[in-house]
Amino acid sequence: VRQRKEKEIDSDLNLIDLLSISHRDQNIGVIFESSDTSVATVDPNGILHALKVGKTVITATPAAKENDSDPDISVTMEVQVIRTVIEDCDRTGWTISATSHSLPTTPTKNSVTAAFDDDANGTSNFGLTRPGKNSGGVNLGSQPDIQIWFVVDMTKAQKVNYLRIRHISTSQPDYGTRWHKFVEILGSDTGADDSWTSIVTNVNFDSMSSVLGNRDTGNVSIPTSEYRYLKFVGDKSCFDTTGNTAQINELYLGLQTKITEE
Repeated sequence: VRQRKEKEIDSDLNLIDLLSISHRDQNIGVIFESSDTSVATVDPNGILHALKVGKTVITATPAAKENDSDPDISVTMEVQVIRTVIEDCDRTGWTISATSHSLPTTPTKNSVTAAFDDDANGTSNFGLTRPGKNSGGVNLGSQPDIQIWFVVDMTKAQKVNYLRIRHISTSQPDYGTRWHKFVEILGSDTGADDSWTSIVTNVNFDSMSSVLGNRDTGNVSIPTSEYRYLKFVGDKSCFDTTGNTAQINELYLGLQTKITEE
C-alpha cells in the first residue's frame, strides 16, 4: 500500500480513499493504527474519526497473510486535527455611508443602518441607484459606466475574512435588484479619501445565491484585514440587468479562525 493524496476533512475520513493498493486482486485488507488515539482513531472499516485538536501518525499495513514474502510493508501519514471557529462580528452601532451619491428616497425604509438592523425578513433595506439609472431623486441615467460604492463603519478596527449578504425579499420584486459581486473591497483606518488600501478585487458570489431560490450568499471568503472602514465598490457589471437600485437586506462580516493547538 502507498499513500495516494492528502485531503482536508470536517471530522471523519475514509482512509481507504487515500491509498492505492498494488495487485488489487490479491488485496487481503489493510490495518490502520493511530499513534495518539486521543487525537484520532481509525475504525475497522478504515474510517478516521477526529476527536480533538492535535497531531497523530496513522500507520497502514497489509493484513497478515500466510507465506507473505514481505509482511513488513507499511505506509504512514501525519494527521493534524484542527478546529475551525466562525464568528460574525457584533454589528451594534454600524452604519453605511454612500460615498458615490446620495441614497435614493425609495425603496421604503432605505437607510444607512438598514443593513445592520437584524430585520432579515422585512422590507428594511440599504439601496443605491445603479449606474445609468434614475431612482428616488438620484439620477445616474447619464453615467452608465461609473462606479458606485458604499462604506461600512464598524466603529472600531477589527479582523474580518468573510462577508455574507442577505438579498432583498422576493416578495418585493419592484424594489430593485441585487449585487452579484464587488469589483473591489478596500480598507481604511480613518475613512479619509486618500487613506484606502485595496484588500481584494473581483469578489464574485453570483453562483452562491439567487433571490428567487436562496436569499443568503453564505460566507464569502476574503483576505484577512483589520480596518475600521471597508469600502465595497461596484460597476454596471455587478448587478442584474433590471431594476433601478442595488439593494442589500442584511450585510454581515466576520472572522473564521483555524485552531491548531488547544
